Amino acid sequence: MLKKEIQMKLRRDKKSWLEQECAKINEWNEKRKSKELFDQIKSIQSKKFSSKNICINDVNGQALTEPDEVLKRWNSYGTHLFGYPNKKETKEAYQVAQQDVEPEPLTSEVEAAIKDLKAGKSPGLDNIPAEIIKNSGEM
Repeated sequence: MLKKEIQMKLRRDKKSWLEQECAKINEWNEKRKSKELFDQIKSIQSKKFSSKNICINDVNGQALTEPDEVLKRWNSYGTHLFGYPNKKETKEAYQVAQQDVEPEPLTSEVEAAIKDLKAGKSPGLDNIPAEIIKNSGEM
């Protein structure tokens, strides 16, 4: 119920803000001040309404609106999402990741890569141009 009330308040605030901006436009239009009129229209188009209320749900689905509570919830969410409960699990995950090393490339894969090298490009760190590698013969 609280979330719906907040949404209704935000809609009401946005509507009143837009009505105030439109009143300024009507005022400039009635005074025949075209520069100010178009400047006001541009300012509305460039501005996006943003609410100062920040609302997020906690673990139980209750809406949190206080800035401190919202920050604590984001902190706990990030810790839950990216954190590990203890360092032992972190070390185990790192060791598993190190064991998943790619196998050596096949000769056919290397030959295909050499065949796809483009001529006229600058050499890499080894200073060997692609033309020399392509024309060196079989491996």
